[in-house]
Amino acid sequence: MDKFADLRNFFAWQICMPSRGHLIHMGDEIVQPMSWFQRCIRGKSSMDWPLSNTKTLHGQIQKCIRDLNHLYIRYPQFWEYGEESYSLIYEYAENLIIAYHRGISNRHRIVVIHNFSNRGYTSYDIPLPRSDPNIERIQHVTEVFNTNHSTYGGSDTFQNERIEFHHDHEQNIKLTVALPPLSTLILDETLTSY
Repeated sequence: MDKFADLRNFFAWQICMPSRGHLIHMGDEIVQPMSWFQRCIRGKSSMDWPLSNTKTLHGQIQKCIRDLNHLYIRYPQFWEYGEESYSLIYEYAENLIIAYHRGISNRHRIVVIHNFSNRGYTSYDIPLPRSDPNIERIQHVTEVFNTNHSTYGGSDTFQNERIEFHHDHEQNIKLTVALPPLSTLILDETLTSY
């Protein structure tokens, strides 16, 4: 199960990070154990289509990649300005967690949080940088994608029905989220007008 969680997290990282090549190879979307090239050499069809049965973990990874691709198209923040729309929010090497913004479009800003460790958190604070000029414009934050969702073979144990953002005693603003192990969360920040 951890292998599949790690793969979902990897594919989300690959699609969400700014890059000029979001390419996955044939067969990766169903996590076939043998590459299409090896299958062809052995006289088999290039794709192991029975693995894409939606009731298997292979089929659930395929759904995850499909939904990530739809999300990528739906939110221009991912592709409109490339690397210019990328802004690091938080990086904590000890916990293997990284968070970043991916631009603003129609008063909505995307936050992506990756947890590369096998430890989950029911409540994890992501401090937002004070230097962010849009920090005071945040009205509310909603989760739009979670690789730990049961649809994708996840456990559904760390869901974010409501995401809190608050000031601490030093007036820093933090997002508090439930963060599953080996997962990616994609959040939508709704901003006020200028």
